[in-house]
Amino acid sequence: HVSGMSSRGRGGRRGRGGRRWRSRNRHSSSKDKTWRRGATSRPSHGETRVDSKGRVAGEAGSASSQFVGTMQELEKSYFRLTRKPKPSEVRPLAVLQKTFELLRRKRAEGAGYEYLSDQYKSLRQDLMIQDIKSPFTVLVYETFARIAIEITDLSEFNQCQARLKELYAEGRDRREPEMVKNYHEFLSYRLLYLLVTSRSMEMMEFLRSLAPKDRKDKQVRFAMDVMIAVTQGHYHAFNRLYNGATPLVGSVLKIILPRVRYRTLAKGIKAFRPMRTTKIEMWMRILNFPKQDECAAYLAECGVSLSKDHKEVLLNQTKNVKRPKELAQANKHNGGGVVHGLF
Repeated sequence: HVSGMSSRGRGGRRGRGGRRWRSRNRHSSSKDKTWRRGATSRPSHGETRVDSKGRVAGEAGSASSQFVGTMQELEKSYFRLTRKPKPSEVRPLAVLQKTFELLRRKRAEGAGYEYLSDQYKSLRQDLMIQDIKSPFTVLVYETFARIAIEITDLSEFNQCQARLKELYAEGRDRREPEMVKNYHEFLSYRLLYLLVTSRSMEMMEFLRSLAPKDRKDKQVRFAMDVMIAVTQGHYHAFNRLYNGATPLVGSVLKIILPRVRYRTLAKGIKAFRPMRTTKIEMWMRILNFPKQDECAAYLAECGVSLSKDHKEVLLNQTKNVKRPKELAQANKHNGGGVVHGLF
C-alpha cells in the first residue's frame, strides 16, 4: 500500500512527537533505546531512569521508582548523576541514618562548612534517588537548611526550602505530624529569604497564600514584622526586632542590617541638618551600633564629618553620604539563592 510508506517507510515507524525509531538490531538493546529516548521515554518495569539533573524518574510508590541502594560506606562525596545509578553507589536508609548521626557529631566537633555541604548534598541525593519521603527526610533537609542560614549560604538554603515545601505538602496529605512539626519555622525563613533577595513580587504572592492560622504563628508574625519594618523604613522597629531575634534569625537579619543602616543614615542626615550638630550617641541608637568607635568609623567611611574627639556629628559640614563597603557585601545577596540542582 503506497500511502502507508509515507508514515512508516523503511526508516521504521514514527514514535511520539513524530520522531522515527529504527527497529531493534543486534547492536541495539531495549535498554539502550530507553536511554536514547531521554525524558520522553518511559522506563520499563524495574528500571530507574535519571534525568539531566540527576533525579530518578517515576511516580512515588510505582514499580519504576523502587530503587534500594546497597552501599555501606557512611561518607560519600556528592557527584552529579549523568547515567543510571548502580545500587552499589547508593546508600540504603539504614546507612543514611548512620551517616546523618555521623555528620551531626562532626559538626559538633567543628567540621568545616565545605565538608558538611558536600556530605549533606550527597545524603539528600541518595534519599531522592530512592524516593524516601519520611520524617527522617524532613529532618535531614531542615538540619542542613539551618546550617546554610547560619553560614548565610542562600543558594543552599533555597534548594533545601524548595524541597521542604514538597515534603510538608506530602506530610499534610499523609496526616503525619512529625513531617510538618517545623512547618511554621521554615515558613518564616522563606519570607525572610524573599526579603533578603529583594523578590518583591514573590513576597507579595507568598503573603497572599498564607492561611489565617499561619499568620497567627509567632515565628511567621515575627518575620512579617521584620518585612514591614524594612519595606516601610521603620528603623526603630527593625532595631528592636534585630536585637530580640534568635541567633538563627539574627544571621539573616545581619544581611539586611547594612541596607537599613545606610537608608536610615541618608534620611537622617537630611532630617537633622537644621540642627547643625548632634551627639554621636544618638546615631549609635539610630544605626544600631553598640560601640562608639564602630559608629564613628562607619560615619567617617560614609563621608559624614565628625568633631576631633568623635563625639559630635557635624551635619552642617556633611554634603553627601557615601555607600559603605558593608553595603556592597550585603547587595551580593540581592537576587541570590539561585537553585543549582535539587539536592
